Amino acid sequence: MTNANTRQEHVEDPIGLKQKTEHSTATLRYHSQTKTATILLLLAQAVTLSLAVLPAQASSFDFSVSNSGQISAVQGSPGSNTITVTWTNGNPETVSLACTNGLPNGAMCFFTPTSDTPSYNSNLTIITLGETTPVGSYVITVTGTGGGISHTTSFGLVVGPRAPPSLVGASTSPIDKLALITPLIAVSLIATLGVTLLYVKRVRPKEATK
Repeated sequence: MTNANTRQEHVEDPIGLKQKTEHSTATLRYHSQTKTATILLLLAQAVTLSLAVLPAQASSFDFSVSNSGQISAVQGSPGSNTITVTWTNGNPETVSLACTNGLPNGAMCFFTPTSDTPSYNSNLTIITLGETTPVGSYVITVTGTGGGISHTTSFGLVVGPRAPPSLVGASTSPIDKLALITPLIAVSLIATLGVTLLYVKRVRPKEATK
């Protein structure tokens, strides 16, 4: 029975066309599945890369720093201006401020606040320590740092000499001068009157004796 079936199949497909067709179909199916798997893998890699890159781009934080202008101070006295930190891009992060260049000897700077999340204003005060701080003009640089980046702003500082101490009585008006010497005049008059009375008392008894 088996031989008969084999002979019959051989007669119906003498060159094995059916077998070759089945083999070709299987091969095509394999290559198609392989290509599909490759495409899916590439798509998965592209999606992963996009998810990794897009958040980084979205959180690319940036800011700017500016100031309100020149500070003028006298030796031993403070001066101040305003530093403005402005948010420009990305997710805001804390920005810290510092005077990084230009401060003369004997001068110190203070920020209120020292750091915050932009946009914000900070009051900058520069204190000069008397004659320790030389008279002159300086360029002060303030640096803001946050989110791994830094920006700067610069302004002028002018330090002037302190006023010389006034001499005693140098600016006293005539009326004030009179007020100052009146007690002295009164003491002198009293002393003179006392001496006169004493003299009179001594002289009169002598005259009465005569």
